[in-house]
Amino acid sequence: MASRPRAQRSPDRFADYRPETQRRIAAARPAIRLAWIAGSLFAERGFGATSIRDIAAAAGVAPSSVYSHYPSKDALLVAYLNESHEAAASLLRTQMLENATRPPADQVAALVAFATQRFLTNPGSSVLSRAELRRASPESTAIARRMRADSAEFLAGVIRRGHASRELHAPEPPDRLAITLLSTARQAAPWLQRWPLAPVDVIADALGEFSRRIVVSSTRVDAAPLPRLSGRPGTSTRERILRAATDHFANSGYTSGSLRDIANSVGIRPPSIYEHYASKDHVLAAVVELVVGWRVDAADRATSRSGDHDVVDVVVDLLRDLVGISVVAPEPSIAVDAEFDHLPASLATPLANRHRWMVETLAGLVREGRAAGRFHYAEPTPVVVFGVLAIAMQAAWLVLEDPRLDPAGLVADSVSYALRVLVTD
Repeated sequence: MASRPRAQRSPDRFADYRPETQRRIAAARPAIRLAWIAGSLFAERGFGATSIRDIAAAAGVAPSSVYSHYPSKDALLVAYLNESHEAAASLLRTQMLENATRPPADQVAALVAFATQRFLTNPGSSVLSRAELRRASPESTAIARRMRADSAEFLAGVIRRGHASRELHAPEPPDRLAITLLSTARQAAPWLQRWPLAPVDVIADALGEFSRRIVVSSTRVDAAPLPRLSGRPGTSTRERILRAATDHFANSGYTSGSLRDIANSVGIRPPSIYEHYASKDHVLAAVVELVVGWRVDAADRATSRSGDHDVVDVVVDLLRDLVGISVVAPEPSIAVDAEFDHLPASLATPLANRHRWMVETLAGLVREGRAAGRFHYAEPTPVVVFGVLAIAMQAAWLVLEDPRLDPAGLVADSVSYALRVLVTD
């Protein structure tokens, strides 16, 4: 995790989109093109930080022209999501047809690689379907859920056919497995911004290959008790501020509100926050420090055990802790992974260095397992660790998107998927 500015669009804000999507936008009516422009701005700046005036300026029209097509910013988001959904469905159908004669494992790899590349090159596909939609209207959220469900159904259908032909051996239900694979692909977008270790096509192909290993393998780990997280916010005013800020950043985003909103949630006057935190940046830094501390503690425990235990067992326990943190504390985990880039370098750098140590600890254990012949992979270790962590961290989103999920079962599933990336049957 490193502090990086949010990605900025080139003068042609659709230059990174796939050619089919570019042609669709170029042929669109002015109102629909406005929706695409709005979607790209929401992804780049955040829904709350983008105004109708910003959208009009990017489109080269007056704000009144925007209002002649859409009554509100939310209506623009709804229109963008509908257009994006139709474009994605068309592209997925094309991918399905192009790969229809290939074995199911190859189809899974191709579809996940395609989805990953789309998320990485079009941030709106990732950001707006997750963090930004948590602060939009119920209608927008419903469209986003339909988008995710439709995309997952394409992939789940392939997995079902692979199960029926006994070419795929993953024991998890196809629907749940498909959702997790696509959720991991979405998680790759913010992680690659902070950890630019390889070109987009390399990461996309790697996540496709990792998905292949996940669906062809039946390797499983048992469920285990969820981790106990020390230092969770208590009842003091400072801790209540931290807890309210965590919920605010996870659900509304860093840019969408103010310390006044956080103070109102706590039931104190806004100036009282300054008795505990110097600024909103410092509140976010406290949230990040909490989660980074939990992750570093997990790496510390793994390091202390690494000389006396089997390396596979040590990696499994570390991954159980990392996934467990995401599952037990999804709001702070999401606040960190979605909002970290807003921290100034003076606050971000020491936290990023601590988080990097956790990543390097996992990478060292993975290399050790590979040298001992326990792990088998052809990709560079940093790329493999990137994929494993994307699997681990995406669990926080799954918990919030479907509260019915069994937390211990979700941890066991996620660790099993990560282990299949490292170990083949």
